[in-house]
Amino acid sequence: MIDVGMRIRGVFANRLRSLAGVALLFCGLPLTPIAAQTLVDPFPGVTFSAPIDLEALTDGSGRLFVVERAGRIKIFDNDPGVTNTKTFLDISSKVLTEGELGLLGIALHPDFATNGYVYAHYATSPQKSVIARFTRDETNPDTVATGSEEVVLEQTQPFQNHNGGKIQFGPDGYLYIGFGDGGDAHDPFGHGQSKSTMLGAFLRLDVDGGGSPPDCGSSGPTAYTVPADNPFVDGPGGDCDEIWAYGFRNPWRWSFDQEGTLWVGDVGQGCREEIDRVAKMGNYGWDLMEGFFCHPDPPTANDCTLEPPDDCSSAGLNLPIHDYSRNLTTGGRAVTGGFVYRGSTCAPYLTGAYVYGDYISGNIWAMAFAGDSLVSNSLLLDSGFNPVSFGEDADGELYVINPAGSLRRFDCSAMESVVTVHEEGWQQISLPVETISMKVTDALASASLGAPVFGFQEGRFGAVEWLEPGRGYLAYFAAADTIEYVGSLVDPRLIDVSAGWNLIGPFELDTAVGSITPTGANVTSPFFGLSSGYSSVSTLESGRGYWVAVDSDGTLELP
Repeated sequence: MIDVGMRIRGVFANRLRSLAGVALLFCGLPLTPIAAQTLVDPFPGVTFSAPIDLEALTDGSGRLFVVERAGRIKIFDNDPGVTNTKTFLDISSKVLTEGELGLLGIALHPDFATNGYVYAHYATSPQKSVIARFTRDETNPDTVATGSEEVVLEQTQPFQNHNGGKIQFGPDGYLYIGFGDGGDAHDPFGHGQSKSTMLGAFLRLDVDGGGSPPDCGSSGPTAYTVPADNPFVDGPGGDCDEIWAYGFRNPWRWSFDQEGTLWVGDVGQGCREEIDRVAKMGNYGWDLMEGFFCHPDPPTANDCTLEPPDDCSSAGLNLPIHDYSRNLTTGGRAVTGGFVYRGSTCAPYLTGAYVYGDYISGNIWAMAFAGDSLVSNSLLLDSGFNPVSFGEDADGELYVINPAGSLRRFDCSAMESVVTVHEEGWQQISLPVETISMKVTDALASASLGAPVFGFQEGRFGAVEWLEPGRGYLAYFAAADTIEYVGSLVDPRLIDVSAGWNLIGPFELDTAVGSITPTGANVTSPFFGLSSGYSSVSTLESGRGYWVAVDSDGTLELP
């Protein structure tokens, strides 16, 4: 027994749930596609001056920090009715904002709730990047204590661009810093491929002590130490002990996901923008490569046709998980790295997907992935502005920053969804919506599964990690479950089948078996569904999978 209901999420959701037989109300009725995810203004009562970063306080208050490029950090309540902000930090008198400089990012110490440490990355004169620690005032937690700044690290910047920006504590408790190659164009000093400079690299520092003394960093001997397991530790001289990974051009925005993976958007030169999954000791290619393509040498022109192995070697390099061409028709010209979504507002549609954007085109995408392999890359929307950064609140909800002065939050309350009700035991299911996240663990996160999910393709039956529209699956429910799938309704008018048995599904609406037209194949069996046992059916329901046998490869055409 399965109950299937199609509905629109949002203000009418609870009312629809209370209607007996709501599934039957919608069966057979055409549904008009509506807008998918949108961006909403979560705080219409406040604005900011050139915002550039957003961080959630980790002291249990739920409040937010917004970083303004000129040198200020604003603090405010995560409340749609908020009408004012307070200035937590103001160092605008010494922050340089020429070119790409400014107050570029902040990071809260893992023990911020007790020690009040906030780390900032800013540019100052003479032209250099400064990583400094500030301490929250004990008597006024909405501001920093006067005179509390302690410089952790300084790095001279040869130019006013490619300085990186974001800093963040990793799940291991260490401070990570992403520096660009130092600027101008085409990495004139070869910083990207050099391990004797901290430019063009990710650094990993222990700001609580316990490691080796600083190596390449210009700072006091106790400002930070180098973790013993940093990959290039060799003592004074040689490689910079601070480096975790290298080969970057301008890792402007990046983040860690819940599994501890470091995701980086590395801004390209003239050909490609790239997304990297950064691992210890990795070399990410700049300036030998730009995305999956070769960087021209000498760099007299942006020849975007050069590919390995003929025009360069990718041996020993860590290639991106994804790249896109630098043009406004298909992509953009400056990637803005994002986050793997783990909030609830857009779950399970975006759950587990990496959401990122492009500063120039305004496009925002969501990327599904399996390990280091790209599964899909979907354009979510055109933001209509220049997304300079993404951010998360304490609940994992995703924000995008408009540098013109406002924040936007992702919202999926108006998306379509399908609700299915399954009895306990083995059931044949299908994915009834097009969704970004197709992992079994995400799509069926609310279900109490008692066994792996099995699929049948190319004559083989086995456990699967991914669900795809157009196919059916066998799942064991340890208890009766109601599952809501969120996304765009699947409308497979043509379902591919192979000679022999096929496990197929789903269907946008209930479909009579007699109305299906085989093409290139003859159906040689009834359509079998599974409830308390296998039985032939005359109607195929949305959200269900069905067995059917055909005599040759072909398609099943639905009316």
